[in-house]
Amino acid sequence: MRKRFLVLLLALSVAMMSAAGCSSKGGSQTAGTTADAGAAEADADAEGKKDVSNQKYILCTYNSTEYFQRQIWAGFQQAGEMLGVQTELVGDTGEDVMKYLTRLDSAIAMDPDGISVMCLDGDAYVDGINKAMDKDIPVVTIAPDSPNSERISFLGVNNVEIGKFGASVIGEAVDGKGEVLILTKLGIPDCDQMISGFEQYAAENYPDLKTVVVPASLDLTDQTSKAASAISANPNINAAYCPLGWQAVAVYKACEELGIEPFPILGADCELAQLELIRDGKLLGTVRQGTSTQGFWACLSLYLLNNGYITPEHFPDTIYSGYDLIDQSNVQEEIDFYHKFNDGQ
Repeated sequence: MRKRFLVLLLALSVAMMSAAGCSSKGGSQTAGTTADAGAAEADADAEGKKDVSNQKYILCTYNSTEYFQRQIWAGFQQAGEMLGVQTELVGDTGEDVMKYLTRLDSAIAMDPDGISVMCLDGDAYVDGINKAMDKDIPVVTIAPDSPNSERISFLGVNNVEIGKFGASVIGEAVDGKGEVLILTKLGIPDCDQMISGFEQYAAENYPDLKTVVVPASLDLTDQTSKAASAISANPNINAAYCPLGWQAVAVYKACEELGIEPFPILGADCELAQLELIRDGKLLGTVRQGTSTQGFWACLSLYLLNNGYITPEHFPDTIYSGYDLIDQSNVQEEIDFYHKFNDGQ
């Protein structure tokens, strides 16, 4: 059920990479003396391609320690290695938007050949993204997006469709009846869009399935407390949908604290604690996004834009990486990947 929308861009990139390169951004990244540059150009001409090893592409994240974002970074690095360019990660941790904006300014000051930005608050990033674009640094965003900025493209998922998919999974699990606890984090458009999709699908296909939306922070203890309070106050809750991070783990812990049998709980992302609960039959599953795919195509997109293989006005405004369901039938594969991924860090 994984959905892909990348075939056209892949064909374009393969065709362009087989051709001789054209000039990069203003030549500002050229290193060494004029003689060195001449020698490099001669070597490039001899091989039928130019030397791009001095080009640098930056991934700017808002939590560089989170597994979701590190998977994106892994894909970004893989593309860089394939292309023969430099890649760098600029990020921080926590929920401080102003700190992230400062990190974006730092990335811009490095005068890279392209920046991919993950936006904790899309509107807050508008000025920073536009500043980079004004300096002729191509910018693409990875979820969350900054649609009001001048970014060239957004690489991510259709969050409304993911929400609809979540409603279809939950609806089937509870025969379309009951109340669904939805934990969310206020101010994150991705969560709002998933909830919108969930409620749209439920209204059209499961009219007897209602939602109880409960805001919480990103802290697991706070999520558990808020979930326990909601479950206690709403005895008809018989399922949970958790579109962000650890929330599914929090709902399971809340059920444990209340001494009740866990009901079907569907999460998002692939943190190990969630995967292990799925393996043990304690969570219904989790929706996996194409995270490494997003990072790979972000770096490749910047390379194509910077080297003039495609112009911004002809570049896709949106590139979706797809999603699928992790449940007991395939969770061990994801757990094995998690350990392999972390062992390699």
